[in-house]
Amino acid sequence: MRLSAIFAGVAFVFASCSTAATVPDATPNPTQTATPRSTKPTTVTDPELEAGLDAVIAAGYPGGVLYAQRGDGTTFIAARGVAEAALFNIASVTKVYVATIILQLAQEGRLSLDDAVERWLPGVLPYGESVTVRELLRHTSGMPDYLDEGTPDILTGCIEGDRCDVGAFIRALIKGDLLSDASRAEMFDGVATGDGVTYGLGISLPNGNDSVWVGHTGATHGYESFAALNRETGAVVVLLLNGAELDEGAADAATHVVDQAKAWANGRIRTGSAEIALDNRTDIVDEAVPIDTG
Repeated sequence: MRLSAIFAGVAFVFASCSTAATVPDATPNPTQTATPRSTKPTTVTDPELEAGLDAVIAAGYPGGVLYAQRGDGTTFIAARGVAEAALFNIASVTKVYVATIILQLAQEGRLSLDDAVERWLPGVLPYGESVTVRELLRHTSGMPDYLDEGTPDILTGCIEGDRCDVGAFIRALIKGDLLSDASRAEMFDGVATGDGVTYGLGISLPNGNDSVWVGHTGATHGYESFAALNRETGAVVVLLLNGAELDEGAADAATHVVDQAKAWANGRIRTGSAEIALDNRTDIVDEAVPIDTG
């Protein structure tokens, strides 16, 4: 595949949404060996997370799926409403995918993050000589929003995936199966935006470059998506929803179940405003364990 074709996809993703929610074939990282799992990951149920997802549907979303995985591989998966067997448009979450692919190409020496976009997309942008690949991935290029009038047709498009696709991709990313240490350091080297969020290469760092939970959100044409990974424990949370731009109550319910899932994935469960260690529960006693992320 020509790099210009890849870059055509990159451009529209970073002006809008995404590309394909499957784990890309990655060139093995010669400096790393993936930590083998001693046992098959266990899938469990949890009444608080089930109730949290029920509340999201009751608040107005027609369907949704929740995927949470702890560092030891223990996994919670549930679906509600019309989402039982659905593929979702994962919207801007795909920016994480595309950034990963571009960083893989940089690892292979096939491009540089400091190349001008014009080199790979000649004539597509009126100012392509002054925009670098790094700026495109980091949202500092000045490229217009894809909904703005006058945006080139090449800068439109979105992607589909399911909870396990996205969860497996995010898990592989944090484990180091897809990128070298140096490339992941590039990804997590963010710059502050005007809205108080730090943005790396295709990834959001809500609390600056020292953020523990990092990831991305997305919303487009009847879909909302959330994907996050914990850089310390290897925990992963994915929430995919049918419906977008609902009222504040629905958004609050979605935020709450994400917070619950993050706590559960770190070996704790959130009930109201309190977090309770899972080893104080009788139904689930597995502890989250750190994984080798280097």
